[in-house]
Amino acid sequence: MFTQKHAETLSLFLTAPALITSGLVAYHFFTAAIAEATRRDRPDDYRLRDDYRFWMIVGVTVSFVSKFADNGYWAVPWSLSYVEHPDFLRWFNLGVYFNVVDRQLFGVTAAMCHLKSIYLMRAKKTGIKTNPMRWLLVWSTCVGLVYVYFLNSIRGAW
Repeated sequence: MFTQKHAETLSLFLTAPALITSGLVAYHFFTAAIAEATRRDRPDDYRLRDDYRFWMIVGVTVSFVSKFADNGYWAVPWSLSYVEHPDFLRWFNLGVYFNVVDRQLFGVTAAMCHLKSIYLMRAKKTGIKTNPMRWLLVWSTCVGLVYVYFLNSIRGAW
């Protein structure tokens, strides 16, 4: 039977490859983003903010920086759990603060960069410019507010 301890062992085993590979991807894409942003061989009417390749590179960079940080942080509480250290629960409970920045904010930022890249690429191919980014943020934020309201109504907080 595959138990919680087996899953923790496998997760800890895979943490090193996850950290190394995500760190390398973040490094290489970060240097590519800098190189792309500082290129001088561009036409006079070029605007970096309209370059779909740049936004894809930035999205990958943010995504893998987030993955690196996420795996790095969660290696600590799960390692503490594995060795049955008394500080496990404290580190585990602090993880929610880390997740707000790393998983949610970095995740939304990376996704928005990728979506901007896709919309710019479509506009370049079709000539039709669409940019639902603001509405997407407003709509998804409203869904999040409704979800939290629903959870609070279940627990009787409101």
